[in-house]
Amino acid sequence: MEGMLIAAGCCFGISAIMYIVSCNEECEAEILSSVTPVRKLKELGELIGNKTSSLLVAVSGKVGSTTAIVCKRSGVLAVSLTEEAELVFRTKIEEAGDEKKENSQEILRNHSFSTCEWKQESEKITISRKTVPWFLEDDTGQVNVVGFHPSYRRGDLETYVFDEPVNELFQRVLHLKGVKIVRHTVSEEVFKIGTPLSFFAKAFRDTDGTLTIQRTNQLSLEYFQHFRDDKSIDKLVSSLRSASKESFNVSVFFQTVGAVLCAIYVVHRIYIQLGEKRQFYLKDC
Repeated sequence: MEGMLIAAGCCFGISAIMYIVSCNEECEAEILSSVTPVRKLKELGELIGNKTSSLLVAVSGKVGSTTAIVCKRSGVLAVSLTEEAELVFRTKIEEAGDEKKENSQEILRNHSFSTCEWKQESEKITISRKTVPWFLEDDTGQVNVVGFHPSYRRGDLETYVFDEPVNELFQRVLHLKGVKIVRHTVSEEVFKIGTPLSFFAKAFRDTDGTLTIQRTNQLSLEYFQHFRDDKSIDKLVSSLRSASKESFNVSVFFQTVGAVLCAIYVVHRIYIQLGEKRQFYLKDC
């Protein structure tokens, strides 16, 4: 019966966790419901006015910058660039003994190579990362953006892949070490100028009075990935409130189960004690 107490403790623990989850979801729903949709960026200046406090808004526009990066290979203009090289190569397998030979053959069968002496591998290396200041703009105005990294919305990034020859000296050194180059590619992951973008942000005026929007810590990062337009706000709020109710119901369920298990344990202990007392009285008689 001691295991029943442990099970009850686990139920109470799960109940507490789900209650906290429910509260967090309800809190985020309240924050989202307070968001002010901004359909044109010129409206943002009117909403902020000369206020010193910030305002939680949902904004849309296109990515722009006065110091855009010119990507060397693709020629694309971007505000963020990550260059990555991938080297695909084959290494010779040493055949020392029957056991190692069997392992080598197993590796080669898994990789479906035409020869039985080489295995294929690959290595990725980040060459460089660049990011420049950028802003959000539409046909009515623009606003500076800070604290928002392109990686928050990976779906808005574009990747270009280029086959490039390996440096001759480097290839010769690798060949001497028993390595054969299969393929060498360089990729550019870019956040392009002109990319349509919609997200939640904290809008305010900086010390110079410039209108600025910044990522808010009031909301989870996932909402920067899911928000696409004004209509999605109501859907997110509804979804969060529904999830909050479900989490609360789960919390109540586990709390009830825990209470029932505790009650069963208490009744069982009382029954045992009564039985022991009865036997004690019968012996005295």
